[in-house]
Amino acid sequence: MFEYSWGQFLGRMCGSTVLNFSRGGMTAKVYCESFADSMCYWDPKNACQCYIIALGINDLFGWKQEVGSIDDVDFDDYNNNKDTFAGHYAKVIQRLKKIQPRAKFFLMTMMNDAGSDEQRRVTQMKHRALLFDFAKIFDNTY
Repeated sequence: MFEYSWGQFLGRMCGSTVLNFSRGGMTAKVYCESFADSMCYWDPKNACQCYIIALGINDLFGWKQEVGSIDDVDFDDYNNNKDTFAGHYAKVIQRLKKIQPRAKFFLMTMMNDAGSDEQRRVTQMKHRALLFDFAKIFDNTY
């Protein structure tokens, strides 16, 4: 029920039209390998001025995928990105930048789970560090 999603609430608060390019349980890998194509989300008619990307929990804690690093990203050809969370996440940004080069990207880090175990906190910090690296490398990315 997209009208009740946090993205729609943000859009209404600032008077903007918001498109949801998601579904519950999404991972960066599934998004890149099948979901976005099946939903025509790479179609230039869906180009936006801004994208808010909130991926990672299902990838890293559900599927236990390797976080990876910016070294997993081929900045010349996203098809060569490695099969890590970093490689797939970067591919999302890279493909959307081809569609709308001037778009702004807001990357969401994970909530700090103060009561969680040490391994979960370590993974959350790796996720955070990766997104900060992406913000340094990709223009208009925050």
